[in-house]
Amino acid sequence: MLVRSYTDADWPAVREIYDLSKPDEMRGSVDPSVILPLERDEARLADFHATQMLVVGIDGEVVGFAGYRGNYISWLFVHPRYRRRGVATALASAILDKLNGEVELNLAATNDAARGLYTALAFRVKREFEGEFEGVPVRVVRMARYGRCTEATSPSANAAQIRPLEDSDSITDLTDLLHRAYKPLLDMGLRYWATHQTEADTRKRISGGTCLVAVKDGRVIGTVSYRRRASWDGSPWIERPEVATVGQFAVEPDLQKKGIGSALMFEVEKLAASEGATELALSTAEPATHLIAYYTKRGYRFIEHTDATLPQGYRSVILSKALERDDSA
Repeated sequence: MLVRSYTDADWPAVREIYDLSKPDEMRGSVDPSVILPLERDEARLADFHATQMLVVGIDGEVVGFAGYRGNYISWLFVHPRYRRRGVATALASAILDKLNGEVELNLAATNDAARGLYTALAFRVKREFEGEFEGVPVRVVRMARYGRCTEATSPSANAAQIRPLEDSDSITDLTDLLHRAYKPLLDMGLRYWATHQTEADTRKRISGGTCLVAVKDGRVIGTVSYRRRASWDGSPWIERPEVATVGQFAVEPDLQKKGIGSALMFEVEKLAASEGATELALSTAEPATHLIAYYTKRGYRFIEHTDATLPQGYRSVILSKALERDDSA
């Protein structure tokens, strides 16, 4: 079995595979009569040619193909004669090997076989929504896999996995990680909540939102928390409906500056955009100029001051980043 890039010579085989497989993909969602052959479906043909395509061959015969645009898997079909032989897994794995960060895809809610395939590859259901196919309403499942982050200073090292916090993850360990990561700020006289919060505080702060973690060799080495809507005393900006917030951002001190923090922020920014936010905001201490510089390099800008931390002896600043709209749904 050989996975390789698509060439024009593969078109006859790819067209046949699509025409044979598309009705199976949409079975239970639409009447097969609305499905056009690929060469007559102008919209999908245009998408095909705008997509990075891979094919898989067995004994010189093309038996499946898959495609992706950015971190979105948009095509994956296998010839009916070659199903249940690992062809789909080989194609999906080849795409995943090329990508870092969160990888997403949509599939018809009735396509149990595809859902099983991607679940086995560590994808999780992100949400369900009403889509359409040739004008027919279709229930769609969005799945996502929190992928690898490549450590910038150690390309040969094993990658860390970015994923949501799970029930089996230790809140004690997460709280201890926050304390270690925020200690240099405490030494500067900046008493962030994460410098001293209890396990109960950690649970409270991640409730009502999403907590992502970076995991390597079974150990949580980084984290960030996100809320789509938040109330923030003294910040009119954060009260705006289009603004999401991020906080509790931490990476193990001895693993900082290896790309892990950037990978966490990349994932949370994508998550915010996918949920309709157009801005992602955060608060940090005004004296923490190194953190302000870090966020500025990531595209965050100054919005306003907040006096919420004045009892601690310093002001804080609200920074915010404009997010690119997520149109993939």
